[in-house]
Amino acid sequence: MNKVNSDQVENKVNSDQVENKVNSDQVENKVNSDQVENKVNSDQVENKVNSDQAKIVTTVADEIWNDIQNKTLELFSLPGQTVVLHCTPIKIEPNKCYLLTKIPAVLPALEDALKIKYLVDRRDKFIVVERKQED
Repeated sequence: MNKVNSDQVENKVNSDQVENKVNSDQVENKVNSDQVENKVNSDQVENKVNSDQAKIVTTVADEIWNDIQNKTLELFSLPGQTVVLHCTPIKIEPNKCYLLTKIPAVLPALEDALKIKYLVDRRDKFIVVERKQED
């Protein structure tokens, strides 16, 4: 009778070991599949970022804005006044930079600050900045 019990105990231990082995294999496979899924996702994100960077096109309006946004304005006799503090670019036309102003007094200051390279004009509610034609 004791022999049977010891065999049953031994079989029970072996079956537990097999079950544990199967469970550890399943966990290992789950981890590997998660790693593969994460690798695929990171590759997709990297490809998305690369394709977005390739789509960025710089227009003449963007170039004008990049050139003028940090120009100093003589406005209200206050130091440190720049275009970016008083104007916001709006994309309307790719060859001209359209600006919305926070205050109307910016127009004469803009004309003065940009007169060497740019034509500055008010059209409706916008200030339009465009490159001067080279003669």
